[in-house]
Amino acid sequence: MSTLNAIINENKITAQTIQRLIKASVGSAEVSAEVTMTNAVVASYTGGQITENGEVKASFNQYAGGKMQISADVEYFSQAQAILTPFMQKMDAIALTMTEQPESVIEA
Repeated sequence: MSTLNAIINENKITAQTIQRLIKASVGSAEVSAEVTMTNAVVASYTGGQITENGEVKASFNQYAGGKMQISADVEYFSQAQAILTPFMQKMDAIALTMTEQPESVIEA
């Protein structure tokens, strides 16, 4: 009687990080941000912009503690805040569907 000894290696993806440029229309504004996701959850965003008629009206980035920093004219500031709320909700929804065909994968 012979004995078979086998070692089975399981390759598991424990964390998948994907970077994407996400764009969305919110009313008359076009909003975009470079988003980094880990396991289909938005981890950070940079280079965010709000444009209307091709003109940059505001920019936004995530900084320490996950807080958002918005740069905009005083007159446009409250409108920028109102535009970013539905965009951030939409971004989370988009992120959940984006893991199938990543443009680039960063190996940890």
